[in-house]
Amino acid sequence: MNDAHDTTRKVNVNRRKSISYMMVIVLTVCGLFFAIYINSRAHALKAQRAATERMESSHNVKAIALALLAYEAEHGEFPPAFTVDANGNRLHSWRTLLLPYLDENELYKRIDLSKPWDDPANIAAREAVVSFYHCPSDTHDKQITRYFVVVDDAGIMTGCIPTKMSDITDTRYSTLLVVEGRLTQQAHWMEPKDLTSSDFVDIHPRGSTKTLHAGSVVVATASGDVIFITDSMSADERYARITKSGNEKF
Repeated sequence: MNDAHDTTRKVNVNRRKSISYMMVIVLTVCGLFFAIYINSRAHALKAQRAATERMESSHNVKAIALALLAYEAEHGEFPPAFTVDANGNRLHSWRTLLLPYLDENELYKRIDLSKPWDDPANIAAREAVVSFYHCPSDTHDKQITRYFVVVDDAGIMTGCIPTKMSDITDTRYSTLLVVEGRLTQQAHWMEPKDLTSSDFVDIHPRGSTKTLHAGSVVVATASGDVIFITDSMSADERYARITKSGNEKF
């Protein structure tokens, strides 16, 4: 009788151990599947957010390019990359001159163009946020911009001397008008600071100057089209896209 009771007790103990073991396995497997799901969901959300930010940045670059083209259509020339005083000191950026074409005319009226952008007289304007100048992927202050022109004697923006649309003899689609900077390239939106041709062309060694959009930057051409330029583009082709009359074929 006792032997039968002991046998039954051992069977029940073993059964409970088996059930507990199976429950541990089931819970472990469920935990792994849940972790995989959470991880994949996080990656999907991150990719979705990156795609949204990339699209929003494209819209900003498009708006800036169209504003530059509207300025040229009205004035017969593009704005200079920067304005200067009688001594050649930089005062204001093309971004400031472009404000009326981005529905920021009231802000433009508050700026004293005869004094430098960082003069105390312009402090109120410096604190303003211009949404078109702020990249959605950027976590910095919203007065910071990464949208630039490339200043080069062979490009559309040569410095303080304006150029005209008629100066562009290359195809407008292949000639860059405005570009998105990389992670290390930023400025206050009022600051008369842009990229040199070397800043845009020289991206090596790879990875030392990361982009905001996974190896590519958003640019707009003189035709108003928005395209993406990847790190795989050669330095020669990058520079060729800057020039307005280099006779390159794309």
